[in-house]
Amino acid sequence: MILDSYQIPVAIFNGADGGESISFFQAPIDYQTSLDSNYAKLYFRLNNTDLKNNVRAILWSQGENTGGLSTFDDYKTAFLQLKDSWLSDYPNIEKFYIFQTKIGCGTPISKLKLTQEPQRQLAVEDPSIHIMSTSALSQYTDNCHFNFANGYETFATRIFELVQRDLYNGAPPIDIEPPMITAAFLSNSTSLVIETDASSLSMNLQPQDFQLNDAGSATIVNIEVLGSNIVITLSEYSGANASISYLGPPEGVIGNFINNSKGLELLCFHEYSIIMSLSIDERNQNLDKTMLPPTGPVQSSLFCRANPPFHTGQ
Repeated sequence: MILDSYQIPVAIFNGADGGESISFFQAPIDYQTSLDSNYAKLYFRLNNTDLKNNVRAILWSQGENTGGLSTFDDYKTAFLQLKDSWLSDYPNIEKFYIFQTKIGCGTPISKLKLTQEPQRQLAVEDPSIHIMSTSALSQYTDNCHFNFANGYETFATRIFELVQRDLYNGAPPIDIEPPMITAAFLSNSTSLVIETDASSLSMNLQPQDFQLNDAGSATIVNIEVLGSNIVITLSEYSGANASISYLGPPEGVIGNFINNSKGLELLCFHEYSIIMSLSIDERNQNLDKTMLPPTGPVQSSLFCRANPPFHTGQ
């Protein structure tokens, strides 16, 4: 696609190794003198082709194997360590693109969240890291790898627009990055609003993959989209310590999705705290974190909230 669009030859080095945890890809002490590691083999190829200083981007798809992870920070620390190694050996890298791991390979959501949520947080916290959703893409019959059509081919077409914008001075179209949660708050005792950075959202059928955490006996009654926001009706007040997760459809299930104007589905997120009140300054700060660089105008909405916190009917 780069060659077709810009007539610029591109070299892509594949350093993949199937079914491995993120620790497998780290740089060992002897990677410059021994070929016994994944990192060393990729370094050897780039060093011997004299292309170490020409690497402009890293495309990263990994996460089904969650070995060695017990917290969200474990994965973030490991990825940032790997990023530091890459930058040390390939100093002209400009961008890192993460494909958020899709449910599959028999990995339970209790484990998969230890890669999905850190991947999302990395893209929020580091402007050199961008993330692409994969929940709606088609997996092979093993529910682990992907088909070519609506699978690996779509990996390429989706990420191309980000690469085009970031590395080839392409004009930034609206919504080329997937919808990202920026806030979750109660507009009244049973109305949960999830704000996103999309210009607009659409939904054909209600997704079944949102999950309330630490919410007592509150359940999800209805889901709708309003502009760039997702509005979830709860059966009752969820309490002061509740959080919300979006898991994506279970393994082997096609699912229903909330998409932006480009058809990109909502990124998965886990245990995102639901707050009682959100000031205008807080909303702007949350939005700024997810708009580096901006992908288009954001529709603004104003919600009136009770202060002090609403009566719960007790």
